Amino acid sequence: MKFVLLLLLATLQFTLSAWACDISSRELGLRLGKFQAMEMQNLRQLGPGNKSDDQEESHISKKDFNRLIDSVKKVYIPIFKKQHLNFRIESQWDDNQMNAYAGVRGYDRFILLTGGYARHKFMTKDAFLTVICHEVGHHLGGFPKKSTNPWSSSEGQADYFSTLKCMKEVLKGDDENQKIAESLSLPEDVKKECKFQFPFADDYRICLRSAQAAEDHGRVIADIDSKGHDSDVSLLTPAAEVVRSTNLKYPSAQCRLDTKYQGALCNVLASRKLDDDDETKGTCHFNNFHIVGNRPACWFVHQK
Repeated sequence: MKFVLLLLLATLQFTLSAWACDISSRELGLRLGKFQAMEMQNLRQLGPGNKSDDQEESHISKKDFNRLIDSVKKVYIPIFKKQHLNFRIESQWDDNQMNAYAGVRGYDRFILLTGGYARHKFMTKDAFLTVICHEVGHHLGGFPKKSTNPWSSSEGQADYFSTLKCMKEVLKGDDENQKIAESLSLPEDVKKECKFQFPFADDYRICLRSAQAAEDHGRVIADIDSKGHDSDVSLLTPAAEVVRSTNLKYPSAQCRLDTKYQGALCNVLASRKLDDDDETKGTCHFNNFHIVGNRPACWFVHQK
């Protein structure tokens, strides 16, 4: 039985190794099956008196991992429920894959999270919160949508949603906002931009946390993309690329950082919904006379 279980896990690991963020219903079922098989294996290995290893050599422990997931559930389960949908986050701390996933099955809207991604050497708690928020963004991020999975917002839009809406909603009223914001070593230019956009203290602190999270996750992406070779990204070096048509796939690590930073700077109310067809609703947009907080030209083409 143990041999069959291990063989199943190995087969699923090979089958599901491709980098993808929004996945088909069939692939969702396979990944859920893998998570369940790993959970069964873990339960069999944990005998009386044994404890699972809660702390890895990373910035995030298993306790942090679960706490971050719960903070997003608390905000978004009621939001999905109002749309008569079930929001579910399935997680597997012991899965070493460096990715996260979003999927749809019937009335269920899934996010799948792996501990391997959370344990990346550059990942921080706020950076991983943007990862969870990115996956929420595939479901609620609005325009532009993907052509392959029409239910899913594009990768750049999911990044934008993560700080434009989700981080602001999840961190609203967080008792740690002041302490964490004051501990950050952000450039003065970033602090000034956040202060200009958000004169109220708590909003300003969330902007700072989101900006730092954007840079931290940018480093994670750059490290994965470059396979461990040096690949610098920074809040102060925005991508120079200007696309001619909107990129619905993954932008560069620097472009993704820029997108999350602009989402953090956008001072449109987080409670304002995004639209599946109108790119101006609920966002910062040049057509609405916003100069700061717009989706960057390295992946997005604004309608005139």
